[in-house]
Amino acid sequence: MQPNDEVTICAEGPDEEKVVRQFKELVETEYLRDFKAKLEEFKEEDAKEAARRAERLKRLEEYTTTKKFLANVDRVAFDQDDLTDLIGKGIGEIYLCANSFEISLDKKDKTYIGIGKAVAVIHSEKPVDFDALNIKFKNISFDDDYKKILRKKTPRVKKSVKATQTNINQEVKPMAKKERFALIM
Repeated sequence: MQPNDEVTICAEGPDEEKVVRQFKELVETEYLRDFKAKLEEFKEEDAKEAARRAERLKRLEEYTTTKKFLANVDRVAFDQDDLTDLIGKGIGEIYLCANSFEISLDKKDKTYIGIGKAVAVIHSEKPVDFDALNIKFKNISFDDDYKKILRKKTPRVKKSVKATQTNINQEVKPMAKKERFALIM
């Protein structure tokens, strides 16, 4: 019951005003008691949140003193659970701090920024087109398994570059030094 709720009180005679007044006092007292209890809960939650934030700041300061990162400590993931929570909140720019993190490829439009030695673990059998997913990485390395997948894709490119260099060298060697210099320039 709230102070503004309508209530019908059945009392007649000279005590009617007294009964109504006592009832209002009772309702207001209960309402105030509930309000004070909820206020105390909020104060406790705020204190816990402030302590949690201070602890996170202290932990983050072990890896960086960059003001941008410290100001966004609520966007920093220290472990996989933190990352899951931040993604669940719909945060688009997430800081990954000095740990390995499994990156969900079905969560698009994310930017992951590394603090310390952050590693992105990508569970994929083939190279991922992160541009198509609008997923960006800054200052983050990939896990060794994903790096192997990337290396398997690139040998053809390396071979073709080496072949091109060999062809150029074969054509340039017979030229005089001046001609080679002019060609290189």
